[in-house]
Amino acid sequence: MLSSNLVISNICNFILMSTTPKVFFDDENFRELKSFLQNNKDNYSSYFILTDSNVHSHCLASVLTKIEEFKELEILEIEPGESQKSIEIAAQLWDTLLEMKADKKALMINIGGGVITDIGGFIAGTYKRGIDYINLPTSLLGAVDAAIGGKTGLDFNGLKNQIGVMYNSQGVFVNPVFFDSLPDDEFYSGLAECIKHMLIALPELWNTFLTWEKSHREFVVEFLPAMVQVKVDIVTKDPYEKNERQYLNYGHTIGHALESHSINCGIEIKHGVAVAWGIIAENMLAKDLGYLDASTNDTIANCIKKSFVFQPVPQDFVEPMIEICTHDKKNENGEIRFSFLQAPGKIVAKQKASVEQIKTAIANTVAFLAND
Repeated sequence: MLSSNLVISNICNFILMSTTPKVFFDDENFRELKSFLQNNKDNYSSYFILTDSNVHSHCLASVLTKIEEFKELEILEIEPGESQKSIEIAAQLWDTLLEMKADKKALMINIGGGVITDIGGFIAGTYKRGIDYINLPTSLLGAVDAAIGGKTGLDFNGLKNQIGVMYNSQGVFVNPVFFDSLPDDEFYSGLAECIKHMLIALPELWNTFLTWEKSHREFVVEFLPAMVQVKVDIVTKDPYEKNERQYLNYGHTIGHALESHSINCGIEIKHGVAVAWGIIAENMLAKDLGYLDASTNDTIANCIKKSFVFQPVPQDFVEPMIEICTHDKKNENGEIRFSFLQAPGKIVAKQKASVEQIKTAIANTVAFLAND
C-alpha cells in the first residue's frame, strides 16, 4: 500500500485523498506510473490509451518507452479540440471498446489535455457501468484542473459539459516535461486556472504573482504543486459540488458562455482564456453588487489584461451569452448563480444576479478589453 503521510513538494511526492484520486508529481521519469502498473498487473486484463492526434505525434512515444508493463495495448485516437466532446464521438469509442472485447477489468489511460481527460473519464465511467482509468495530463490546464476530481463530461446542444458523471480515476500522473513544448495559447489556457486557484485560496501566492519578474512559465514550474493542492483540498471537502466545490466555478459561468457561443459561431477561444475573460466579467458583476471592492477588481482585471491575449468580443455576443448562462449547472430555481470573489482568498458560492446586471457586466468587460 502507498503511504498517505507524504508531503507534496516541487520534486516528487503525491497527495492521497479519500474521495479523489492520487496525484503524482514526477520530475525524473514515470517511476510512479510504472509502480502503479506493476502493483496492479493482476487487476487489469487489457489496456486502452485514449489520446488525440497532436499528443500522439508529440508526446506518446516518450510515454510508451516507459510502460513496457502494458499488455494487449490498444491506442484509441481522436482529433484534437472541444468538438470531440460529443455523444457521437462517445458512441464511436464505446463501439470500439466492444469490438475489441474490452471487459470490466480493462484500464483506460487518458493521455492528453482537458478534452481527453473529460471524455476519457466519461467513457470509463459509463462503459459496462464503469471501468478503471488513470489520467496523464499533457497540458497545464489538464494538470492543474481538468484531470483532477472525477468530473467527466460531454458538450451537448452547444452547451459545455451538460452530460457527464462524477467518476474518480485511480490516479493522476503529472510530469512537467510535457509543458515545455506547450504552445503559448495552450499554456495560457492553463495559466488562467492557476490564477483562479490563487485568487480563491492562495492570496499570498497571488501577491507573489503580481510582483513576479521572471516568466510565467517559470512561475508555474515553481508553484504548480501548490496550485494543484487547491483543487485537491476543495474536492476532498465537497466531492459532489454541494458547496465549496462551486468555488472552482469562479469565472466559469460567464467564461463557459463565451466559450460555448464562440464555438457555435465557429470561433475558437481556448477554455482557459474564456475563463480569464469570465473572471474579469464576474468580478465586475461582484463589484457592482457590493461583494468586491473597486481597487481589488481593478488590480485583478489589469493583471489579467496584461497577461493574456484576448480576441475582440463583439457586443452582439451579450444576448446569446446570457441565454447560455441560463443553462449553467449551478443555477437554482430558475436563477443564475455565481461564485463571487470578495477578496483574494475569500469567496462565496450560490449568489444570484439579475439578467440586466449580468448584461451590464459582460458589456463592460467587452469595452474594457477593447480599450487599449
